[in-house]
Amino acid sequence: VLFWGILGALVFRVIPHGFPDRVRDLEAALLMMPKYIRTIRSWALNSVATSHGATPYSHVWEQEFDGCEQLTGEYMNHPLHWGLVDSWFDAESEHYIVDPFLTQIVGSIDRPIIA
Repeated sequence: VLFWGILGALVFRVIPHGFPDRVRDLEAALLMMPKYIRTIRSWALNSVATSHGATPYSHVWEQEFDGCEQLTGEYMNHPLHWGLVDSWFDAESEHYIVDPFLTQIVGSIDRPIIA
């Protein structure tokens, strides 16, 4: 199996505060990332079609990178990531709408996964 790159996926749930504009703003912030963060090779943001359990997930944010250093380097350290996007996940921020119980998946891939 040849190494092609890294897949990062974040599966999360927006807390239903009843503010649909906030959800759209979060989605818009996530979708700005590929424009400004060059190390994102490909990406997808989707709503979850079916989810079960006490706290069902609502979104999946996936990105592909050339390697782990692109994920842990420019992506994680970019001001757009920690200055804007992270605020939606931070309970101390006025933007906070994402449930802290989320799933982060990172792994190597041998071919592109995101079409």
